[in-house]
Amino acid sequence: DSGTCIIDHNPADAIICSIGYTCQLLRPSAWVSKLYPVTPAGVEQCCSEGLPFVNPTFCKAKTMGIVSRKWFVDYTEKRCFQDCKPGSGSNNCAINNDPSVTYYDTPEECCDSKLGYQNQNKCIADSTGVPYTGTNKFYADYKNSKCSQDCPVVASNGNDTIGNNNNTTVKGNCGGVVEDASVFLHKDAPSCCAASLSYMSLDLCVDRSDSSAEGTGKYYPTGGGFCVKDTSATCPEGETCLRVDGWLFKLYDTVEDCCGSNDAAMPSNVNPAYCQATSTSVGTGQWFQHENRDRCAKHCTDATDAAPACDVPIDPSTTYYANATECCTAELHHLNVDTCSEMSEKGGIMEDLEGTDEYYVDWIHQKCVRNCPVTSGTNCGGIARGTWVTLRPDVDTCCDDLHYIAKDACIEATNGDARAR
Repeated sequence: DSGTCIIDHNPADAIICSIGYTCQLLRPSAWVSKLYPVTPAGVEQCCSEGLPFVNPTFCKAKTMGIVSRKWFVDYTEKRCFQDCKPGSGSNNCAINNDPSVTYYDTPEECCDSKLGYQNQNKCIADSTGVPYTGTNKFYADYKNSKCSQDCPVVASNGNDTIGNNNNTTVKGNCGGVVEDASVFLHKDAPSCCAASLSYMSLDLCVDRSDSSAEGTGKYYPTGGGFCVKDTSATCPEGETCLRVDGWLFKLYDTVEDCCGSNDAAMPSNVNPAYCQATSTSVGTGQWFQHENRDRCAKHCTDATDAAPACDVPIDPSTTYYANATECCTAELHHLNVDTCSEMSEKGGIMEDLEGTDEYYVDWIHQKCVRNCPVTSGTNCGGIARGTWVTLRPDVDTCCDDLHYIAKDACIEATNGDARAR
């Protein structure tokens, strides 16, 4: 069971038993097929013929009480060791106790044969006790959407360590030395990004692969209908700056390019003018339908501008118009255009409306009234808001709408009523 050959002799009587060989008397009832001479040649013959399941080199070394000084694999530590006594002057020594082990003359042969899936340079360095610092080339780090350099990271205690975890800080662009032979190495980050991470923006990949970079300085779209600048440096006034999280296929040189890109990350119905204004916090100066649908508002740089008409749209698909009248005509068909325009200019405050010098029929009182707030003066009947209210330029024309009443009576009722309305 020990994988060795034993001398058939009393251990207490034989001098040879004290220099490494194992002695043990055969039991009278024991049966063996062959006995071998107690010589080096006999040991070699015994190990070769008598123990077919045992590595002959292992058997010979164990039988003679010596070490083979051959190399064998340790899969747990992903390296090879030399069969020698630990502490004998080499930090690559370990005693092998596996009788069926395969021995190799060199660590290179051992690594190639047993650990061919491992980085061979690292395997050989680890096996011989030489610190391995990698190649300083770059490989794809798919988890972090970048390329990392093949070199050790620095642990919190200052020692080089392989890998990266919560207790380590990255040394430059190092992502840890490559252990797997299947990992392809590139001469620099751009080459690595172009070949292995071609599904993302090359500029973004190269920037992220440089630990000292502050962002690409380019723009990317958001689901909110505006664009953000990829930078951790000083942010331009009015813009939103935030480094890209994850990966993106494309970034854009300017806000204008980004907003007009039809990028899938942008709402499909976004108005490029809205996007540009929101991205830079610079209003368009144009008019849009207010969210309350009771007027139009002006997209100003600052919604708190002194002009009461100023506001900021919240809908990325907002349509803009040159003036309030165009906006009211196109968007608010149910409102009287003149009233809508004035209300838009006044910021939706009814009390501030002045109305017009036009007239409309007061069907309840069967007369015409002026289109102005009831508190503003004689014959003011209130502001006409709906399109169902027909405005006339004067009393005479308005009274024509009350054709079943004598015009003179209508005009007298309108002009003669002194009540403030």
